[in-house]
Amino acid sequence: MLYPSQKTIHRNLQGDELPRRWQLLAVSCALFFSIVVVGAGNVPVDKTVLAPGTVESLASRVSVVPTTVEQTASGRTRSRDSFSDRPGQGDIRLVTVRTWRATLADLAYAAIRSDVEVFDDPTISEPEPQRQKRRSSELASSEVVAQFVASRAAGIPVTPTGSGALVEDVTTDASKKALVPGDVITEVAGLPVRVADDIRGSLDGKSPGQVVQVRLIRGSDSITTEVTLTASSEHPHRALLGVIVSTADLHLDSPLKVEYRLTGIGGPSAGLALALELYCRFTGRDLTGPSIVVATGELQLDGKVLPVGGVAQKARAAVSAGADILVVPAANAEEARSYAGDVVVLGVNSFAEAVSVLLALANSAQTVS
Repeated sequence: MLYPSQKTIHRNLQGDELPRRWQLLAVSCALFFSIVVVGAGNVPVDKTVLAPGTVESLASRVSVVPTTVEQTASGRTRSRDSFSDRPGQGDIRLVTVRTWRATLADLAYAAIRSDVEVFDDPTISEPEPQRQKRRSSELASSEVVAQFVASRAAGIPVTPTGSGALVEDVTTDASKKALVPGDVITEVAGLPVRVADDIRGSLDGKSPGQVVQVRLIRGSDSITTEVTLTASSEHPHRALLGVIVSTADLHLDSPLKVEYRLTGIGGPSAGLALALELYCRFTGRDLTGPSIVVATGELQLDGKVLPVGGVAQKARAAVSAGADILVVPAANAEEARSYAGDVVVLGVNSFAEAVSVLLALANSAQTVS
């Protein structure tokens, strides 16, 4: 039997033969996995990542300036300075989510993080400049709607104006024969349409199945077409045009000018938080007491609060920010409570409901203190 020489044993112990090969193998494996990880991080997939974003105070991001001598509903004149600060020791904040196009590495990351979600996004193929433009437009519209809703609730005279009803989506086969997203409806059944809500008034007295004439702008063309009205699922005798619309070029005629300093965000879900902040400024009423109130929800001109996405991530962000109260659309409340920990979650269907509940809580806190 052959035995290794002392010199051979000494070389092995010093890492000269087998140990060195293992060292090289280990280095190669580490390099290989590094390349795989880096490569996976650069391979996009047709999904979007949703993660908790930021929680931002509106105290320094919203300014209100009278454009004329302003009077409240009680007839008392308010000074310029009376709109500068929101009453109360608490704070009203908006909450955001972060989104980006997923990579293979993100899929693995989301699998081990409960606060990160990967989902199928129908707008994934939308060019980034177009996406940013759309989200900026949605934010700008939500700012105007927030001022209108808060002004109406505060008794301040304000009138919304626009250039027509912008078709966001077409929901019935009958409407799809005549209308496409992007159309701007300017007249329905012989009545002018300046804001989206004008369509409802144009259909008063009309019945499902009835055909109405619609005038619209499509690109640079002015078109007249006919649409067969459909029935509302909630009110079978109420006639609908079969479209989802917003107001094109929405702006307000108001004695107050509101300036926003919101950067790095987009979309419509800041509407509720903005309206709550403005209501406090317009009325001088305290909706927070000593609490940090975080709010999210899309507002309509009639004050309804519509559901929003990313509620789980927003609830987690609110917890991390030390929120006391989280106000969300009623349809999102159950999901929000699953992730909100000790934060009090208020689900509301309208702006008026949000004001009522927050005012009661603020008054209760002051009474206790």
